[in-house]
Amino acid sequence: MSETSRHLVLVEASRANVVSLSKHLVKRDYTVDVVHSGAAAIASAQANPAAAIIVHAASMNTSGARICRSLRRELGDDVKLLLLVEKDVTVKDNVGADEVVKMPFTSRRVVNVLKKMVPPDDIPWLRVGPIALCEELDLVRCNGKETQLTPRVTKLLKYMMERPNVIVERRELMEHVWETIYIGDTRTLEVHVSWARRAIEKNPRKPQYLRTIRGKGYSLNIEV
Repeated sequence: MSETSRHLVLVEASRANVVSLSKHLVKRDYTVDVVHSGAAAIASAQANPAAAIIVHAASMNTSGARICRSLRRELGDDVKLLLLVEKDVTVKDNVGADEVVKMPFTSRRVVNVLKKMVPPDDIPWLRVGPIALCEELDLVRCNGKETQLTPRVTKLLKYMMERPNVIVERRELMEHVWETIYIGDTRTLEVHVSWARRAIEKNPRKPQYLRTIRGKGYSLNIEV
């Protein structure tokens, strides 16, 4: 994986009460240059090419529109821009950001968006039949459709993909995915199975792949 693909420029407020995103990004093996203005971000990106520039407009009490436009104007279309804004901010199409994330958001959400914008060179995919699952991105592709998953649905689908054409009992799924042996109420499991079906099935109500085996559990029916 190249160093450039892991280098970010983060534009955020310098106020003492602002919790920087940088420590969360560094924990995920990114290198981060923290700056406090659009001009400083331009200078940083010109001196050291970055995989993406994150404009944390919410921390600066601004929409980030002016900063994004100046970054796009000075750095061109090749740079990836991620704009973080307050939930009530309206972002116009001409701002120039590649992705917009509204508060409240977690650092995991930001990282997942970054990985979609600039995928790591060696990102692994689990492929079984027509289904391709990226655990790192919580992303699944099937029959030309790409769907963002929750971490729990990713874990559930991965477990089934590792056991194609095998009946997996509900208790086993609860133990592995939820790390519990309690199966008195399986509604949570059923809901997550339905979400997985929406992602991989052409008709979730008549599943072709992830089938219910009455009285036993589920089976991922796929020609391997």
